[in-house]
Amino acid sequence: MDMLTKHLGRAGTQIPLNAGRSAYNLDLAQAEAETSSDLDALPSLDYTLYLINTVRSHLGQLFHLFDPVEKAKSARLWLVQFKLVLAFGKAFLAQSSTAGVPPGFEHFSNAMASLPDIMSLNQSKYPLESIEIFCLVALYLQSADHRNAAYVYASAFEGSSRFVKLSC
Repeated sequence: MDMLTKHLGRAGTQIPLNAGRSAYNLDLAQAEAETSSDLDALPSLDYTLYLINTVRSHLGQLFHLFDPVEKAKSARLWLVQFKLVLAFGKAFLAQSSTAGVPPGFEHFSNAMASLPDIMSLNQSKYPLESIEIFCLVALYLQSADHRNAAYVYASAFEGSSRFVKLSC
């Protein structure tokens, strides 16, 4: 911090530290209790395709996070990925958030409720799908101002990538 204040030429100025969680309070425990069945919370087919195409146009140039036409190797992991993509689609389309939660949180919380624990994902038979899920979760948490939680998933993403010998 001293180096930063000296560089800025503002000795004695307090630089606020953002510890995270100040933009949204993501109560996953409460949301998990309120989640409906996996298929009840899904939007119509047309709206789903719209959300997927929205995510492709925003993130498709940078990341390969989801392939909707790829044959699902693990139905559970595919459904988790699918819900995370829907959460991003709603987040990209929303003009503002409601009720103190980020746009798309209903799909994100539903995906997190269906998500196996990190240890199981790291030891999964489907490492590429696990890596894509880690990346999606980390990206959503980072965008919702939950940096510390995002770092946990980003670290899992990096570790899994090294395990399958992908370059990060």
